[in-house]
Amino acid sequence: MKVLAFLLAALAAASANDAILAELGLIPFNGGQYLLSSFNASWVDASNFCKSIGFALVDIDTEEDHVTVTDVFGAAIPDRVWIGGTDLGREGSFYWGQSLRDFSPNETYWHEGEPSGTSLHGIKEDCVQYRRLVNDTEVLWNDAPCELKYQFICEVVPAPCA
Repeated sequence: MKVLAFLLAALAAASANDAILAELGLIPFNGGQYLLSSFNASWVDASNFCKSIGFALVDIDTEEDHVTVTDVFGAAIPDRVWIGGTDLGREGSFYWGQSLRDFSPNETYWHEGEPSGTSLHGIKEDCVQYRRLVNDTEVLWNDAPCELKYQFICEVVPAPCA
C-alpha cells in the first residue's frame, strides 16, 4: 500500500511539474526541450532556476545546437538572453555550465571584439549571453557582467547513460 501511495504521489508531482513547465512555455524541438524565461534574472539566479526545474542553462556545444536554439526561438529571442557559458573561477577560460566542456574565445559565434572580459565601465564580464545588435537579425555571443538581469534559455538536462 505504501508503494502505491508513493507511486501516486510521484505521478501527481510529475503531472504538476509538467503543468508548471507547460505554463512556463516549454518548447519541445528536435528531440530536446527548451524554455525561454518570462522574467529576468542574474546569470547565477538563472542557472539556479533552471536547475530547480530539472533543466540547465542551454549549452551551445555544436553548430547544430546554435541553429536549433536560434530556430526554436527566432525573433522571440530578446536583444540579450543568458546562455550557459561562463569563465567564472577560470578567467579567460570559458566553459559550458552543464557539460563543463571548455570552449574557445575563437569559436565562431562571438560578436566581433568579444569576449572582451570587461565592460566599457571596467566591470568584469564572466557570463555569456546571446546578443542581438540593433537592426540585426543574427544573435551571437557576448560576455557580460553576471549580475545583470536578463531573460534566459533553459534546456532539459539529458539523463546519464546507464
